[in-house]
Amino acid sequence: LPVELEVCNQGTAPSEPATASVHLSLDEEITPSFPDPASGDPMIGMVPLPWLDRGQCHVANVEADAWVPTEGDWRLGAYVDFSNDVAELLEMNNATAGALVGVGMGPDYVVTGITGPPSALDNFEVDVDVCNRGTAPGNPAALTLYLSSDQLLDPQPTGIDPEVGYEFVPGVPPGECDRIVVNAVPSTPEDGPYWLVARVDSFQEVSELIETNNDMWGDLMGIGFGPDLVVSAVDAPSSAHNDSNFTAQATICNQGTMPSGPSNVAFFHSSDPDIVGYGSGPTGPGDFYAGELPVPDLVPGACASVEGELSASVTTDGAYYFGAIADDPGWVDELIETNNTAVGFLMGVGYGPDLRIESLAGPPSALPGSPVQLDFEVCNGGTAMSGPASLTFYLSVDADIDPSSSGPIGSDPMLGEVPVPMLIEGECHTGSDLVNVYTQDSGPHFIGGIVDEWNVVSELIETNNDYAADVIGIGNGPDFVVASVSAPASSFSSGPFPITIEVCNEGTQSGSTAVSLYLSEDAIIESSYLSPQGDPLIGLFSMPILAPGACKTEVFETSPFVSDGVWVLGAIVDDGAYEEELREGNNIGVGGLVGIGSGPDLVIMSIDVPSDVTVGTPFTATVEVCNQGNSHAPIASLSIYHSDDDTLTGQFLSPIGSDDLLAIGSTSNPLPPAACDSTDLQLMTFVDPGIWRIGGIVDEEMVVAELIEQNNPFVAIPHNVNP
Repeated sequence: LPVELEVCNQGTAPSEPATASVHLSLDEEITPSFPDPASGDPMIGMVPLPWLDRGQCHVANVEADAWVPTEGDWRLGAYVDFSNDVAELLEMNNATAGALVGVGMGPDYVVTGITGPPSALDNFEVDVDVCNRGTAPGNPAALTLYLSSDQLLDPQPTGIDPEVGYEFVPGVPPGECDRIVVNAVPSTPEDGPYWLVARVDSFQEVSELIETNNDMWGDLMGIGFGPDLVVSAVDAPSSAHNDSNFTAQATICNQGTMPSGPSNVAFFHSSDPDIVGYGSGPTGPGDFYAGELPVPDLVPGACASVEGELSASVTTDGAYYFGAIADDPGWVDELIETNNTAVGFLMGVGYGPDLRIESLAGPPSALPGSPVQLDFEVCNGGTAMSGPASLTFYLSVDADIDPSSSGPIGSDPMLGEVPVPMLIEGECHTGSDLVNVYTQDSGPHFIGGIVDEWNVVSELIETNNDYAADVIGIGNGPDFVVASVSAPASSFSSGPFPITIEVCNEGTQSGSTAVSLYLSEDAIIESSYLSPQGDPLIGLFSMPILAPGACKTEVFETSPFVSDGVWVLGAIVDDGAYEEELREGNNIGVGGLVGIGSGPDLVIMSIDVPSDVTVGTPFTATVEVCNQGNSHAPIASLSIYHSDDDTLTGQFLSPIGSDDLLAIGSTSNPLPPAACDSTDLQLMTFVDPGIWRIGGIVDEEMVVAELIEQNNPFVAIPHNVNP
C-alpha cells in the first residue's frame, strides 16, 4: 500500500531526526502500537525523518504492508515521533487521520463524477461515472438519482428526497470505471433549487470493502419554471486610482427555464473573496460598491456581455477582489438565488506600483549543471512608478516556488538574479539571463521566478510576484512530444484514412518510440493501454530514431472502424510509458474534429468585408463555403451577423444570442466533396458605432444532415462601424 505523508515542524526551534509510523485504525483516533502492540492500532509501515528547521516540511513515501486482523474498511493514519524521542512544545498533536481504505478481497463502488444540466423543467439526462476502487470485480449494481433540498440525503419512501432516475451499472473490474447515462424525471414538491445526488449500489446488494462511500453530490440544479441568472465572466483593469473611473466587463447568462426580463449586474471591490452585495441587506464588511450596469432580457440559455464605466472608491489603498453580482438586490424571482456572485481577480486600488512577471520561458530540457537561457518580461500593472527591483530565478520540483526568502532550509535552489529597472505605470521590461541548472534530481522541474522577492518596492498587490514557467526536463534522456496531428475532416469507417503526425524529441539524448493513433468522443485522449475503457485505438506505428531537438513528419494510413459520428483525432507517443523520458506528462497530442460516415460537411472558410463600414450604408460580404464531407451538399442557407465577441450563437436555434442579424442568403451552388464556392451578399448594418466582428453560420436551421454540425459558425476579424 503506497502511502505519502507530509511532516512539518510548527515549533520555534529545529527538531532532531525522528520516525513516523503509518497505521490502520477502526476509528479516527490514531493510537500508536508502541510500546504495547496489543493496545494500539496496527502499524503497517515506518519511515525515518530528517532534521527539520522551524517552519520546514518534509514529504516521505512509505511502501506499507496492509496487514490487519479482519477485512473491511480501515482508517489510514500516521503518527510522528511515536517513541517520544524528540522533546516538543506540544506532544498531543502528533497523530493525523486520513482517508478510509478498503483492505481485503472485494469490490468498492464509488461515484466519481455526476454531470447534469443547470436547470430542468421536464425530463433530463445525467452522466454518472462509477468506478470500482476495490480489489475484486463487482457484480451489477443499482444506480439511483435523487434531488435533495439540502445536503442531507433523506431518500423516499421513508424520507422526503424524491428518486428521479434509476439505471443498472454492469459489473466493473477493479481499477476501472464506467459512464452511465441516466434519464431523470424531476418530481419535486415545489419549484426551486435542489442538489443532484447519485448513489451506487442503492439497494446494498453488492458486498463491498467500504459501504459508506457510495454517494456523490453534484451541483445545485434549478427545477421548475423560472430564470436563473449567473455571472460567467468578469473583467477589469489590473489597477485603478482610488476615487477614479474605470471600464469593466461582465457576461451574464440565464441558466433557467424561463426568460429573465430586464435586470442588472452590480460590481464591488472586496477585501476578501466573500462579496455580499445589497441583496442580503447592507454590503458586507470590506465590500465597496463600484456601480452597476443594465442587463437585457435573456431567454433560457442566452448570455449577454455588458460593458460600462464604474468607480473605484475604497477606504484604504491596496489589493481588493473585484467581483460582480447578477440581479442585485434580487428583483428577479429565480430558481436559484445563491449563485448570482462571481469573484474575479485581485485588483490594485490606489496609488502605487504593482510588479508582476508576465512571461518566463526556458528550453524544454537541459543536462544537469548545463547553462540555459531564460527569457522574461516584467511589467508594472500599478498606478505609479516602481523603484528599482530584482528578479530571482528558481528551480522547483513542483509549481509551488519555495524561495530563499521563506527560509534557508528546504527552499528551492536559486538559479540567478537580475536587476529590474524603474518602470512607469503600464511599462514592461524584457530581458534574458544565462543560468546553470544544478540539481541532484533528474526528471521534470519547474523554472520559477519572483520579482521583488525582498519586498524592496511597496506595491498595491504583494501576492502576485511569483511565476512558475513551463516544465523543463533535466537529465540524460529523450523527451518525445506530438508537435501536430491532422487528418481529412471526413472519412468512411472502412477508410482509407491518412493521418499526418509530427513527432519531436525535446530531450537531451537520442531515442526512438512508437505512436498510437486514437479517435475520441471528446478532446481528452484516453489511452487504451492504461485502461480498457480508453478511446478506440485506430493505429500503432513506429517512429525512426530522433536526435535531441529533431522532428520527423510521417503519414500513416489506417481505417477508423468506429461508429458513425463526430470524433476528435488524437495521438500518444510512447503509449504505455515503455521508454524512460525526462518528462512523461507531455506525450499526448490533440487534433481536430473528424466526421466518420457518409455525408456532407459544410464550413465557412472566410468572410471578406471592408475594414470600415457606415451605419445604414450598403456593403458587400464575400463568403467562401467548402464541403469537407464525402458526399454532395445541396444549396444551404447563409446567415450573416454582427457580433460583439468571438462567440457566434445566432438567432434561430437555442440558445438565442444577442448577435445582430444582417442578412440571410444561400450558397450559390450544390457542392461536391472537397469543393468550395464563393457567394456575394449585400449587407446593411444599424448597430451602434464601434468595433464589431462579422460572423456567419452556414445551414443555421440544420436543414442539411451533416457529418459535423458544430463547425458551421465562423467569426471573421473585427472591422469598424462608423456613425
